Amino acid sequence: IVQLVDPEGRRPVVEFAHAVPDQLERLRHYLTEFPPPVRSGSVLSTVARGGSPVVVNHVTESWLRRAIPDECQYRAFAPFHLSAIIVMPLVARHRVRGAMSLLMTGSGRRFSPCTLPLAEEIAARAALAIDTAQLVHSEQRIKDALAESESFLKLAQRAAAVGVWDFLPATGAVRWSEECYRLYGQEPAIFTPSY
Repeated sequence: IVQLVDPEGRRPVVEFAHAVPDQLERLRHYLTEFPPPVRSGSVLSTVARGGSPVVVNHVTESWLRRAIPDECQYRAFAPFHLSAIIVMPLVARHRVRGAMSLLMTGSGRRFSPCTLPLAEEIAARAALAIDTAQLVHSEQRIKDALAESESFLKLAQRAAAVGVWDFLPATGAVRWSEECYRLYGQEPAIFTPSY
């Protein structure tokens, strides 16, 4: 289960997988009905605030009841038979972006000692991939906003019948807006403006 700390304060984004197909549908239903909590004291909150993993290699009923205080939610989760859990922080550019949970189910199953370093590596790579995707998405939003702003500027210049020009004294270069060319009846491809 990958849980992201949403910067807008909405509930966390969740991605998940399960090795057993019929359990995957049960997990999907559970996570839809009970989105991961970001309340103070939750495992996600502990990992997100502290930036350190939480490892419970022997989940007891009392631990699970503390982690899931709501009785209805506890009854819905109990059939998964959680036996061990590792929750790793997803850290990119020195910020915790969320958490990755590895859950072991089935009576008596535990994580081996070599699991924690592997989980740390997977979490580091996942955090890098998520951070990169968020940066690309952010860059695209900025490009879209800039394109919209430029389009609005062109519309305003055309409506007001004004153009914009720029002179760079160091190079002597002059730049005209599309509207300047239109107002002076010139074509950008064949006319070079001068100061």
